[in-house]
Amino acid sequence: MNPSKVVLSEKDFEELFDLHFENLMGFVCSYVRDEEVAKDIVHDAFLTLWSNRKRLNPTYPVKSYLFTLAQNCALNYLRHLRVVTGNEQAVIELLEAANEDLNDYEKRLVR
Repeated sequence: MNPSKVVLSEKDFEELFDLHFENLMGFVCSYVRDEEVAKDIVHDAFLTLWSNRKRLNPTYPVKSYLFTLAQNCALNYLRHLRVVTGNEQAVIELLEAANEDLNDYEKRLVR
């Protein structure tokens, strides 16, 4: 094993989770303004940390890594939300236009 690499144990991970979960929730919630979404994002950040535990740089503080992960996840969520909202607006406009066209067509049929 490479001595410069420190692998996160399950016990260490559980301690990190217990120690930082609430603070990460508050941090992420300040971005997304939704507690359930924040909870999902924080869980994703911890899952990513666990998945990448063998590649962690031992000189980089794990707390900083977690907060950076959580922030990036929150920002990605907000970007996705903006795209979804934009697409919803475009669909609404298309449906309204189609409804107007249908109404015009029906009026012409009645004449």
